[in-house]
Amino acid sequence: MKSVDLFSDRGPQEGPQSNTGRMTVSLGHSYLGAWFETLKQSAHYTQMSRTGLFQTEASYQNYLLFGTVEGLAFEQWWTVRGRQTFGHGEFPLTPDCLVQYQAEQDAFKLTFCYSAQTYAASSRLFDAIEIARCACGKMLSLRPVIWPFFKSRVSPAAVFRSLDVVQACGAAGRLGRVKLYEIGERLNLSRAATGLPGDGGLVLADKHAAMGKLVSAERKRGLALTLNAARGIFPSFSSPA
Repeated sequence: MKSVDLFSDRGPQEGPQSNTGRMTVSLGHSYLGAWFETLKQSAHYTQMSRTGLFQTEASYQNYLLFGTVEGLAFEQWWTVRGRQTFGHGEFPLTPDCLVQYQAEQDAFKLTFCYSAQTYAASSRLFDAIEIARCACGKMLSLRPVIWPFFKSRVSPAAVFRSLDVVQACGAAGRLGRVKLYEIGERLNLSRAATGLPGDGGLVLADKHAAMGKLVSAERKRGLALTLNAARGIFPSFSSPA
């Protein structure tokens, strides 16, 4: 097996030496950070963590990965548990290509090991990371080891947006006076549905109604996220049966 440095123009090196590249990753804003935050906001996950009673085998396996997240910031959890669980791993990209990664402070050391035959057929693996993402586009919870390369239609930004709405709606419910459109405007959910000083009464009413519907939909999506994550399914906006 040989390895290729994705961040230089050099070809593969002979012998057992392994070439590696560095890729800066904002962990807290990655799929892993979104997964962590979803579990943290999940009342079901918190309850299962406290009691040790899990609904399914998948929810228990989920707990074995993350442990108790209640009251922890992502950085605290990463130091205490996350780095040990998610900081290194490997998985086959193809039958002749093995991907390995290792967390190093604010970067990842990546190694793509492949056979000489595979290298000759593909010339170079400049697009190996994108290939890995395409091969890992289902549920992250099905294969947690591929999280640094994971990519799906449900982006981390979409997850955080829905969770922000759930959290804001919960706070508004305790206050009892905040309207849905006000939550949307404070979170900048939509420019088109945000009221402007020059808007007339009918225009403003239409915008408030549109923003209210958007907030309601995002809240529903966020609640589905937290319930699915507690059951060991992430990321998914599908309404649980």
